[in-house]
Amino acid sequence: MSLAQMRESLKRIQDKEVEIKDPRTEKSLERFLVKYAEEFDKIRMPAEINYRELKKIIDSVQKLFVAMNEIGRAHIPRLVNLYKEEIKEIEFGSRKLGEEIRKLDDTLRKKYAEPQEAECLIEKMQNFSQIIDKIERTRAKLSDLNEQERKLEEESTSLEKELIDTEHDESLTKYTSVRNKAFQEKANLDLQLKFKKGLQKAKVLMAKDSQLLRGVTENQLKDFLKDPVESIILQGENTPQLIEMLIQLRAAIEGGRVELKSDTKDRILENIQQIIETKILKDHVRQILALNTSIKELQAQVDKRGLLAKVAGLKENIAHITSDMQHLIGEIERTKEEYDQAVQKLRDMRETMQTGIKENVGQDIKIQIKIGV
Repeated sequence: MSLAQMRESLKRIQDKEVEIKDPRTEKSLERFLVKYAEEFDKIRMPAEINYRELKKIIDSVQKLFVAMNEIGRAHIPRLVNLYKEEIKEIEFGSRKLGEEIRKLDDTLRKKYAEPQEAECLIEKMQNFSQIIDKIERTRAKLSDLNEQERKLEEESTSLEKELIDTEHDESLTKYTSVRNKAFQEKANLDLQLKFKKGLQKAKVLMAKDSQLLRGVTENQLKDFLKDPVESIILQGENTPQLIEMLIQLRAAIEGGRVELKSDTKDRILENIQQIIETKILKDHVRQILALNTSIKELQAQVDKRGLLAKVAGLKENIAHITSDMQHLIGEIERTKEEYDQAVQKLRDMRETMQTGIKENVGQDIKIQIKIGV
C-alpha cells in the first residue's frame, strides 16, 4: 500500500546525513518527522475486514491528508532543498494513496450496501447480549434493594412497637402526666399575670430613670420579664419579691410616672390588687411546687431504669431508619426506571432486528429472548 512507501520515504529523510547549519531548519526537520510519524501511527489495519472497519480506514486517511497539508505548509518550504527526492516520494505516495482510498470508498458505496446491512444486523445481534446482561444486573440490584427495604420496614416496626411499649410503662406514663399537669398549671398562672404590660413599659422608662421602681434595678426587671412564671415559682407561694415589685409599679402608675391607656391602667391596677390583697397566685404556685416535687421523684425513678434515655434512643433510631428508607425508596424508583428502559430498548432492538431480517431474507422470523432468573 502507498502508506508503507510513504513511511519508507520518511525513514530515509530521518536516516539521511545532511549538514544543517540553520537552527530553525533543524527545528523544522524535527517537528516534521515527529508530526508525520504521529499521524501515520494513528492509522491501524483492522484484524477483521467489514464495512465499519473499512470506513474507519477511509476516515483515518482523510484526516491524515488534512494533517499533512498543515504540516507541509509549516515545514516543507525549509526542507525541500535538502530532501527534494524524499519529499517528492511522499507527495507521490499521498496522491497514490488518495486514489486508492477513493476507489475503496466508491466500492463501499456502490457494491457493499447489502453486505453492510447484513453486518449491521449481525452487530445488533451481538448487542443483544449486552442489553440482556444489563437487564439481569438491574433486576438483581432491584431484588437486593427490595430486600433491604423489607428489612428496614421490619426493623422500623419492631422499634416503633418497643417505643410504644416503653412510653406506656406505668412510671413513665405517670411522669409524663404530671409534667403535662405542671405545664397546664403554669399556663393558668401566666394568665393571671395581667400586669406584665405595665412592667414592660417601666423597663423602657428605667433606661432614663433608674429609680422609677424603688428597690428594683433595671437588670432585675429584665431578668423577671424573661420568664415571669419561673421567676414567681422560684420565690415560693408568698412571692415576696413580686409583691414588692408590684407595690412599686402601682405607685409609679398612680403617680403618673408610668403612663398607660385608661382601660389598660385600670386592668393592671385591679390585677395588682388581686395579687397583693387576695393572693390569687398563691394556690397556683403551691400546686406547681407540689407537681415539681412529684416530677423530681418520678424522674428519679424513670432515670434509674433508663426509660427517658431509652425513649430518646428509640426515637433517634427510628428517625435514622426513616431517612434511610426515603433514600432507599428513591434508589428503588431510579432502578425500576432503569430496568423498564432497558426492557423497552430490548423490545425495540428485537423489533428492528425482525424487520431487518424480513427485508433482507424475505421471511418472518420471531426472535425469542430468554433472560436468566
